[in-house]
Amino acid sequence: MALVLDTGPLLAALDAADPDHDRCLGLLSGADEDLIVPILVLAELDYWCQERLVGITRDTLGRWLR
Repeated sequence: MALVLDTGPLLAALDAADPDHDRCLGLLSGADEDLIVPILVLAELDYWCQERLVGITRDTLGRWLR
C-alpha cells in the first residue's frame, strides 16, 4: 500500500515552527509505505515553501522528496 500525500503534512514536516511539525515529520520519516506526491501537490508545496520558508529552495525540496 502507498500513502498519497497532501500539501499540509509535507509543509508542516519542513517547517520547524509549525505546531504539527514533529508529528508530520515522524509520520513521513517512519512510514514503511511508498510515499506518493501528486504533481499538483508538489506545485502547491513549492509555492508555500517560497512564501513561508526562508532557505527552502527547489533544489532543497527536490533532495528532501527523494
